[in-house]
Amino acid sequence: MRRSVRYAVLLVLMCAAWGTTLEAQENAALVIQQVIGEAQVKQGEGQWMQARVGMRLLPGMRVRTGGGGLVKASVGSDMSSLVTLRDGVMDVSEIAIAANNRKAHFMLHSGRIAAAVSGKYNNDFSVRTRTAVAGVRGTEYGVEYSDDEQSNVYVFRGKVDVQSLDALGQPRGQARSVAAGEKVVVRPTGEVSPVAPIAKPDENRFAMQVDKAPEKKDDGKKPDETKDDGKKDDGKKDGGTSRDGSAAPASGSGWSGSLGPVVIGDKTWTKMLLAPQFQLGKLTLALYVPIYYDANEPIWETSRWYNADEYDFENFGDFLHDILLKFRFIQYGSKGDEVFVKVGSIDDFVIGHGLIMNNYNNMLQFPSVRKIGLQLDLDFGAVGFESMMADVHETKIFGGRAYVRPFTGFLDRLAFGLSYVADIRTAPDINNYATVFGTGIDFEFPLPSLGVLTWMVFADYATLGYKTTGTVGGKANEEIGFNGGHGWTYGVKGRLLFFKYQLAFRNLSGGFIPEYFDSYYDVERQARAETLIGANRSDFNGWLFETGFDLENVGYVKLNFQEYYGIQGGVATTDNKLTFGAELKKGVVPKFHAVFLYERTHVIGKELFDNIFGDNTVTTFSLFYEVSEGVEIVGTYRRFYEKGGGYTGSYSIETQMGL
Repeated sequence: MRRSVRYAVLLVLMCAAWGTTLEAQENAALVIQQVIGEAQVKQGEGQWMQARVGMRLLPGMRVRTGGGGLVKASVGSDMSSLVTLRDGVMDVSEIAIAANNRKAHFMLHSGRIAAAVSGKYNNDFSVRTRTAVAGVRGTEYGVEYSDDEQSNVYVFRGKVDVQSLDALGQPRGQARSVAAGEKVVVRPTGEVSPVAPIAKPDENRFAMQVDKAPEKKDDGKKPDETKDDGKKDDGKKDGGTSRDGSAAPASGSGWSGSLGPVVIGDKTWTKMLLAPQFQLGKLTLALYVPIYYDANEPIWETSRWYNADEYDFENFGDFLHDILLKFRFIQYGSKGDEVFVKVGSIDDFVIGHGLIMNNYNNMLQFPSVRKIGLQLDLDFGAVGFESMMADVHETKIFGGRAYVRPFTGFLDRLAFGLSYVADIRTAPDINNYATVFGTGIDFEFPLPSLGVLTWMVFADYATLGYKTTGTVGGKANEEIGFNGGHGWTYGVKGRLLFFKYQLAFRNLSGGFIPEYFDSYYDVERQARAETLIGANRSDFNGWLFETGFDLENVGYVKLNFQEYYGIQGGVATTDNKLTFGAELKKGVVPKFHAVFLYERTHVIGKELFDNIFGDNTVTTFSLFYEVSEGVEIVGTYRRFYEKGGGYTGSYSIETQMGL
C-alpha cells in the first residue's frame, strides 16, 4: 500500500511539473470549453472549420454559430474568465496573458455575447460592436448586437463602462457607467438611453447563471461543488425543483403560485401557494406563502390549517419566526462571491471536502417540518470563512470553515482550512441527549490546467467527539468523549471536458463515521449519535468516486458512490453509499421536464441493489407537464425512511402558474 501511495504522489508531482511547463509555454489564446449545435471557426481569409472543445482561438480568428448554437471559451486555460457566443459572429481581436494580467478584446458582428470576467487578475476586457464598446475589469455582463445596428448591454454583476462609437469607431460623448441589474441601449445614431432595470426575459436570453466563471475553483478557496454546474440552490435555478420538493422559481423577478392536494402523513390537505420572487441587483427575495387546509372544512377557520402555527404570531419572537417562514430564501450574492448571505432553505451545504459535513439539507422533512437556515460567507482574499446554521429558531446544528491563503505567486491558490461542526442536542428528551461535534483541518491546491482537464489535489483530517447527559448509548451521566474516531482522506477533483469528477481514498478509524452530517441527517440524528457513542463500528478503508455533467438547455446527471471495507466481529464486511441526481430541462421533451434525486446509505456489499427503495433511502421525484405558457401541472413524490424501518412519504399534484 505504501509503495502505491508513493507512486501516486510521484505521478501527481510529475504531472504538476508538466502542467506548469505547458502553462508557461502557452501562447495567449481562448480555449473552447463547450460547443452546442453548429459552430465554426476560421483564421483570416482561410476556410471555415468545425469548432471543437479544446481548440485554441488566436487573435485574428472569427467564430460563428448557427441558430441555437453556442461556443463557450475561457481566456487562457485556467477557467478564470469565460466568454460565450450565441447565435452570432465575433472576432477575437486581442488576447494577452501574463502572470497577474489578462487582456481580451472582442468584436461582435451579430448575436449575443455573455461574459464572466474574474476579478482575480488585472483585467482589460471589452466587447465592441459597430456602435458601442463595453469595457470591464471584473464582472458579468452581456452584449447584444442586431441587424439594425443597435447595441444592448446588460450587467448582471459589477459595473460596466459603455461608450458610444461613431462610424469610424471613435468614441463620442462620455462613457455611461452601468451597474448590476441594469441595462442600456446604444442606438445607431449614437444616442445612449438612460439605464433601466433588466427584465426577466433579458436575463433568460443570456442565462448568465450557467455562464459564470468558476473563479473560486482555481484561487485556493474551497471549490463550490456546483457553482459551475448550476446545481447548488442559490435561488437562481432555471425551472425544476429545489430539494425541498417545492417549485424553484427561475432567476430574476417574477410571480408564481400553485394549487392542489398534498399528502402529509396519512392525511390529504389542499395547498394554496403564492411564491413571488424579486431581484434587486445582488439581493434576491423569494417569498413562500403557503396555506394547507382541509377541503372539508371552511378555509376561513385558520386554526384548522395544517400550518396554523405559522400564522398565529403569539409573541415578538414567534412573530419574527413566522415572518421569516414566509420566505423560501433571502439571499445576497452567490456562493463563491466575496460576500454571500442566505436565510432560508439549505440544499446541500459542504464543509471542507465533505469528510464531516457533505450535502447537508435542512428541508428533508418539508413540508411537515420547515426550518430557517442561515449561510454566511466572507472572502477577504488571503483569509475568509464560510458558515451555516440549520435553524436560526432553535440553533442546534451549526458549523463553519475558516481558511487562509498565506502565499503569493505560483502558490497563491494553496489554501489551508480549519472546520468545526456541532449538533448540541441530538435527542428530543432534555434529560437524555448527546452533543456531537466534529473538527477538521484540510488543504487544497489547484494544479495548472491541462486544457480540457482541470484538477486539484486535496487532503482532509477530521475527528468526532461527543458529550452525553443521561444514558444515551449506554454511557454514564455527563461524560465527554473525544474517542468518536478519526478519519482522513486525500484525492483529486476537477473537470474533464464537461464532466466533473472526484476520486478520493478514505481511512476511517475508531468508529469514525464519514459525512456524519449529510442530507439524511435530520431524520437520523439520535440513531447516529447512539452509533457514534457506542463505538461498535469497525475500522474501514475505502474509496469515493463522483462524476457528473451539466449540459446547458438539456439537464444534469450526478453520481456519487462510496464503498468501504473492514473487519467487524472477525468477518470481512463492506459499507456502501450511493447518491444519484438527474434533471431533464424544459424544452428537451415537448411539454415535459423532470427532476429525480435518490440517496441510499449503510448498505452492506451486494445488497446495494436489493430493495432499492427500502431502508436508509431518500427519494424525490417531480414531473412537470406544461398545459400552456406559464401554467404547469406538477406531480411530486417524496419518501424517506426513519429509525425502525418505517418511512415517511408525501405526494402532491398541483397546478403552478407563473408570470
